[in-house]
Amino acid sequence: MTFLERNNGMLPREYEYLLSWIRSVLHGTTAEELPGELSFEKIYETAMAHDVGNLTFYAVERLNRLPEPELYKRWRVCRDLALVRDMNQEFARQELTAGFAEAGIPYLELQGTVLKGLYPRPEYRTMSDLDFILEPSHLEEGGGILQSLGYYLQRVDKVEIDGKRKPNIYVELHTEYFPKLSFLYGAMGEPDFSTHRTEEQRIEELYLYNMIHVAKHYYSSGCGLRRVLDVYMLEQSYGDRIDRTAVEAKLAKAGIPEFYRQICDLAQVWFGKEREHFSKELSYPSKETEDMGVRILLTPLHGEREQYVSSRITDVGGEGTSAPKAKTKYILHRLFPGEIVMGKNYPFLKNYPILYPFCWIHRGLRLLFSKRLHKTFAELKMILRFKEDGRKRG
Repeated sequence: MTFLERNNGMLPREYEYLLSWIRSVLHGTTAEELPGELSFEKIYETAMAHDVGNLTFYAVERLNRLPEPELYKRWRVCRDLALVRDMNQEFARQELTAGFAEAGIPYLELQGTVLKGLYPRPEYRTMSDLDFILEPSHLEEGGGILQSLGYYLQRVDKVEIDGKRKPNIYVELHTEYFPKLSFLYGAMGEPDFSTHRTEEQRIEELYLYNMIHVAKHYYSSGCGLRRVLDVYMLEQSYGDRIDRTAVEAKLAKAGIPEFYRQICDLAQVWFGKEREHFSKELSYPSKETEDMGVRILLTPLHGEREQYVSSRITDVGGEGTSAPKAKTKYILHRLFPGEIVMGKNYPFLKNYPILYPFCWIHRGLRLLFSKRLHKTFAELKMILRFKEDGRKRG
């Protein structure tokens, strides 16, 4: 049974073509031509929603049949803007690291600025901001360096300082891998700024941090396929160099060992060279991995949100559960989320789980007065529209 058949036709074939185009760019091959009945516009919208519009243009420009001129122009502009943003961010990065070095401030880079270097070309991997980890004793001094370079400080507290300057350069200075009381903290502990660490230790730190970071997004706001791309590049670059037993033991402390195995499998299915062409059907090692892929592809797309909610109701409700019971279980799941979601905003729950009821109430009240309330009502309407025939599987 194919990817689409298993999900009752949920995902158009354009999604599979999008993945095949990304594979072609990563592996330096020419993408397969888009059949006439499929939509360039749909692929473009999906690529932009997942922040890989610039990356897919490198596949589009090599096709014999191109999109309509106006769409092709928008696609090319997306690529050009990504190139400009990459140059501006790299200039800002060099300024900041030079400032840190001059002031004698140790720092760590573990996110986009490092991951870019794993891609065939750094501009393939876009990022919204520059992230650094500093020792707590140097955080205020780091904020001063930001100001001296023309940044307006948007957030200043004991564990983080954020700055912004034109043209849309954002910088975040942290003092922790993850908040000390969060459920993810135990996997990594305190940042290690020592200079005597081996190359293998630095690789494990980078690998572990980003795997946990992907999980954090997946279980909260959703991670999108770009983060699965990161997993693939991490595996390609460092998969043979890490102590996988040690890494899995640490990920178990964060409660995500099964997620780790599934996301690595998914990355290989989507982007592995052996599945270079669209005509080679995607073969998933398990139904759970395939469902994870559907969830990731649908998460950031506003137009597909209802299908995503329908899929989640089925997952939470479980096979064989009636529609009313599945909807009830899903609503309870959303009203009273578990430790990964709650730990992000209420890290003290790790030590004081008795406070869960109060935090759930606080979370609900805060939502009532937030700008996201309309999205909550929209999701509630989707839940109410969910029917038994919307949850059947092939």
